[in-house]
Amino acid sequence: MRLPPDILVRVADLLAARGARGTLAALARASRAAYDAAAPALYREVVLGPRAVGLLSALAPGDVGLRSDEATRRRLRAWRYVRRVRVPTLADAAGFADVAVAAAAAAAAEPLMPRLQSVCLGPVAVDQLRIWTGPLPGLLQGLAAQRPTRLCVAFRHVPAAEWDAYREASTRGAYALVRRLEALTAGWDLVSVTFHDVVHQVLPSLPTTNVYDFAPHAIPHPLFRGRYRFPVGEAAVRLPGPEWNMRPWQMGTAIKNLFPSSAVGSGVHYATLQRTRWRFCGVANHVLTKEEREDDDSDGVWYREVKGMVDESIRTGIARDLPARGLDAEFVHEVLERLEYGRVEECSACGRDEDEHNVMSMDGLDLL
Repeated sequence: MRLPPDILVRVADLLAARGARGTLAALARASRAAYDAAAPALYREVVLGPRAVGLLSALAPGDVGLRSDEATRRRLRAWRYVRRVRVPTLADAAGFADVAVAAAAAAAAEPLMPRLQSVCLGPVAVDQLRIWTGPLPGLLQGLAAQRPTRLCVAFRHVPAAEWDAYREASTRGAYALVRRLEALTAGWDLVSVTFHDVVHQVLPSLPTTNVYDFAPHAIPHPLFRGRYRFPVGEAAVRLPGPEWNMRPWQMGTAIKNLFPSSAVGSGVHYATLQRTRWRFCGVANHVLTKEEREDDDSDGVWYREVKGMVDESIRTGIARDLPARGLDAEFVHEVLERLEYGRVEECSACGRDEDEHNVMSMDGLDLL
């Protein structure tokens, strides 16, 4: 018995909504009609990892128009359904280089993924991009040509006891990562960019809505091995973390780098500012704090005053540093009006919510 196409589409959407991707893939293999019904849901989100080579093989260099077999046409059509791309690692990017560059060259005429909305870079991919040498990896060049409207970047969220060691291990390439993310998104009409699990990192700032999600402490659970607790506020006092003044330094550096003195007077900065906002979520997270206010801040600051101290410091710094670059008081006022603080919300790029935390060890960092 054959099910009507509208029923198959409804079943595929329900399976996708419930995360039953294995069952959805099995449905797509059942028949040609089932594939046509399931493909839009099945390929709505793809992970470009080692197993994606088979799908990308349809784009190998050469005249694709001469390759008329049904399997090739089906693979090419599948890309047109993609709305979200996750990149967990760049380790296999060399295998994608030729096909991705070929796709980038053809994108001006007809984008490979015309419906692509979001690109999500995972923590391992971000660490790899941080120390990458040369042009952008071929995989990212191919994605850059598709011009999505949302980006999210997840930094490695390590247990609180390892944060300082991770800071030392991730110093190399910190500013280069900022430049590469700027190169990746050049030409995109971005609606927003979200940076997840920020602790100590040098932060990029792009001409769009920038959301910075500061990571809470990750503490091993006392009862369940391999699981973690994520205390904040009073529950997080005395836990290891950076001093509070790292926060305004991170925030101020991100904002100021968007307005270099070399472009003052050209009108570029005013155009950039009109489409830019900064939203900081959980600025007190992971900061070294203590229970009470004291004169000595060497062992942390009172947990209740972190946010106020950070806000006062960033506003004072911006009001001092931007005029030093030749920007007037009205411009500075507009910048400060575009700073926001809030709670972590569901990410518009990857769908991650405030209760989702992906803690990783430092394994493999020494191999990068």
